[in-house]
Amino acid sequence: MPIEFVGNLENAAWLDHIFTAPMGLLLISKRMVRVLESVKPFAYRLIPTTIYSEKIKHLVVDRFTRRRTWYQVEDPALRNEDFVILQLQDELDCLDRDRTIIDGVPFRQSGVSYLGMEEAQQLELRAPDGGFPPVFSVPKLTFYCFTEEAKQACDKAGLKGLWWRPQK
Repeated sequence: MPIEFVGNLENAAWLDHIFTAPMGLLLISKRMVRVLESVKPFAYRLIPTTIYSEKIKHLVVDRFTRRRTWYQVEDPALRNEDFVILQLQDELDCLDRDRTIIDGVPFRQSGVSYLGMEEAQQLELRAPDGGFPPVFSVPKLTFYCFTEEAKQACDKAGLKGLWWRPQK
């Protein structure tokens, strides 16, 4: 059974990456999954989604309970099933806590529990045996990491809506 929610279908039509949430979840197009798989195999689970048009929110979401109604949306122009939640099965504990620098000191000594994007002056990750998967999650980072190979494959495929932020 898919996860259902309401969104802007006009925006979704030109995106391949809509949202990133904590706990190993990425809302991406099925096309992006195929591109990432082509880079290198990795462990994940796909959860199907259906995004309904904001125009019919009053029909698919009860205004009092905020739960999904039983209304069946037959018109394909009012729903999008091209996205999935990609749930990563593994986290890579690869953060080098001694060589990652926060406010001039190693992460281990910084008193910081989690790192957000661009918070480290220097981010150091230790490559696991066999190298990094195309997309991965690190326990102490609040963002997902993509390899350079994954970025190049996504760029080459013409995927849209991706905002790459190189880490130092």
